[in-house]
Amino acid sequence: MDFIIIDGKNMTNEKQMHHELKKKLKFPDYYGCNFDALYDCLTDISNNEIIIIHNFIYAFKSLNKISVSMIEVFYSAKMNTGDFHFLVIDEEIGNYIDMLSL
Repeated sequence: MDFIIIDGKNMTNEKQMHHELKKKLKFPDYYGCNFDALYDCLTDISNNEIIIIHNFIYAFKSLNKISVSMIEVFYSAKMNTGDFHFLVIDEEIGNYIDMLSL
């Protein structure tokens, strides 16, 4: 199992969010930087990788509903493939949203 850590501090706008996801998740060059493309690439992830979205509150403060939509895409891809796990962590507010058991 590999751990991939995505830092919400690097998600200051939607373009930067997709750049961070593409870089950390090693998406192909043709990644379309939209939620449909995110879903497609997430469903291609295998090897039981664990994706940790750290400092989520920063992404939420910058992106609001967009960051929530991102989490919804992760959840949907997880539920449809089961090949990866993800965990949303925010130490600032002490909130851990554990998607490992879903």
